[in-house]
Amino acid sequence: MIEKYRIIYVDETDEEIRRFQNYASADFDVVAMKPLPDLDQMVELILAEKFDAIVSDYKLKEGAPEVTYDGIELVQKIEEVRENFPCFVLTSYDGDAAQEADDVNLVYVRDVLKQKDGLTFKERIRLQILKYISRVNEMETEIKQLIAKKRAVGLEFDEEKRLAELDHFLERSICKTCAIPTEMKDPTYLRKMTELLDATKILIESVRGKDARN
Repeated sequence: MIEKYRIIYVDETDEEIRRFQNYASADFDVVAMKPLPDLDQMVELILAEKFDAIVSDYKLKEGAPEVTYDGIELVQKIEEVRENFPCFVLTSYDGDAAQEADDVNLVYVRDVLKQKDGLTFKERIRLQILKYISRVNEMETEIKQLIAKKRAVGLEFDEEKRLAELDHFLERSICKTCAIPTEMKDPTYLRKMTELLDATKILIESVRGKDARN
């Protein structure tokens, strides 16, 4: 059975919310949200949920003039906290949205919801979720192997450096703004390594909404 991942959909209009729910609900657990006026409050509301991806309308101000941001700004703010997290923006104004986005690959014209040939939008969402989860799991495995070797025989310089890099990635995935800058970490940095595996489990819980699998 294919796992039904949880995605947040942000839109200011009931009609577009219903349209997206009709499109995606058979494949995903869709949590619909209307934008709050303040960006920081909206990000806080989203991050309080357990979810695997976020899809936002681009012109959030169009039907809600009190909103002070658009969909690009919203997902960029999410990515400031969750690095490389699966984020998507739907728009009827692809030119403007693509120019505003740092990553044009996150912007999709709404007609993509009608696509039946090739890779569909739902398949793109699932692939990005799986890619993100796979990357986290691979790094967790590598960390376990390096820690076991460290305890048994010690690590070479490059292995110590790699361990610090993995630590940094997982910190930024959990909370990018809380991560210790890489340049401040010595290659022999192993403090908090035991907590790192616990942090990884917390990350996977936040991504998948359930306990991480061993």
